[in-house]
Amino acid sequence: MRSLAMMVGVAVWLATMLVIPAVAQEDGEPAEEATPSPTTMPVASPAALEPSPSPAPAVPVATDEPGVPTPPSTAAAVFSDPLTGDSVFPTGTCPSDAASGQNVGEGFRLLVRGPCVDGRDVAELAVPARGVTVWDGEIGLDFKVAVGSERAQVALYARSQDRKLIVVRLESGLRKLSLYRFEDGTETVLASRDDLAGRLSPTDWSRLALRFKGGEVWVLLDGRALLHAANVPDQAGGAGLQVLREGSPDDEAEVTVVFRDLMLSPLADADPSRAPTRSTP
Repeated sequence: MRSLAMMVGVAVWLATMLVIPAVAQEDGEPAEEATPSPTTMPVASPAALEPSPSPAPAVPVATDEPGVPTPPSTAAAVFSDPLTGDSVFPTGTCPSDAASGQNVGEGFRLLVRGPCVDGRDVAELAVPARGVTVWDGEIGLDFKVAVGSERAQVALYARSQDRKLIVVRLESGLRKLSLYRFEDGTETVLASRDDLAGRLSPTDWSRLALRFKGGEVWVLLDGRALLHAANVPDQAGGAGLQVLREGSPDDEAEVTVVFRDLMLSPLADADPSRAPTRSTP
């Protein structure tokens, strides 16, 4: 039951996280009262954008997973960032002081010891990527669990618009991989597998990516296409990260995940107007 409550709570929050702040700000209310997200933390003036590293060439994808069709190829990345500065993901501490986002030497760290806002029933923290829009193409980045891997969930979401978004989440101590669609507060499992035990070390770097083409989406883990779904919302939208701690929201056990090397890649030989973009402030 606790697991079900967690999933429902996260579904509702994810579906509203990018809508509520805009409404609150239009009404003249402080956004930090409206959403448990680092976008609401006291953040200094946006840092100057650092030049992106040279775009990496496209990497071939392994496609021998049963039931997973071959994903479309990508071209060289159009944007990349090591995440050692806060130009992409905002930093700060939640109103509850139980979760925070900070830049560290290796990249961007999300730390969760409890709910971002007091009274919430899920220990989690989610952050949107500033200026990132994903339609077709791929969004991917590296991650590793520095603390608390046995209770950690790591999520990447994209195409977030009009209370719709696609989320991939590593769950159950990173042994399970699930793909979800959120729409108007309702969560639908599109694909899932729970055979990842031994396939990745939580404390080593792994790469997680979502690749879209029209109404299809693929989940890639360390260069392998492991999940696929069709009939997903074909729309451009925002993207972001989420870290959750499984179990009771009331204890103070820590989960810390570090992210690095965010990359946006278009599909090869595709309509350039549907490629991922990063706008600058």
